Amino acid sequence: LRQELGQGACRAVCAAAIELGLTGVSRLFTDLPPRKQGLAGYTMEEEAKMEMMTLGQRRAMSKSLEKDTLDRLLSDPDPMVIGNILNNPRVTEKEVVKVASRRPNSPAILKLIAGHRVWSKRQGVKRALAMNPYAPPRTAIGLMASMPSAELEAISKDDTLHAQVRSHAAELVEQRKNLKD
Repeated sequence: LRQELGQGACRAVCAAAIELGLTGVSRLFTDLPPRKQGLAGYTMEEEAKMEMMTLGQRRAMSKSLEKDTLDRLLSDPDPMVIGNILNNPRVTEKEVVKVASRRPNSPAILKLIAGHRVWSKRQGVKRALAMNPYAPPRTAIGLMASMPSAELEAISKDDTLHAQVRSHAAELVEQRKNLKD
């Protein structure tokens, strides 16, 4: 959206949303850093062997159809490797949730998952992204509109998440309660 509208138009939309009291909309135009920061990468000894490979080798392997190879690459810190894995027909929602819920994780990888045409529609993936303190607030907030109220309540009470994410979840829960009344 930022690329299409441009920086100036985004600021104007954000200012107008604040003026009209549309805090949910204004939050989508803020670019705050995640609550926690860290680097994604390999942690297990077996997976550490993958770091010894060149980036080109790992990128090529991420297009492989071998399940074992894909499983070892799920911790890769390179967004292009993860992007190839997301597009791989052998990958299931379970693996994508594993990547989306990994902590620490790179905001670039979490944004990549949140913007994926297939995986961003899955409830398990949305939940994992929204509840990851390493996710940029705008990314988490953008996924919440279609989440169930019970999950939004859990998000609103999770102290590990960014304050904007928690308050947006609480506002959505309150709006839904008001609609039922």
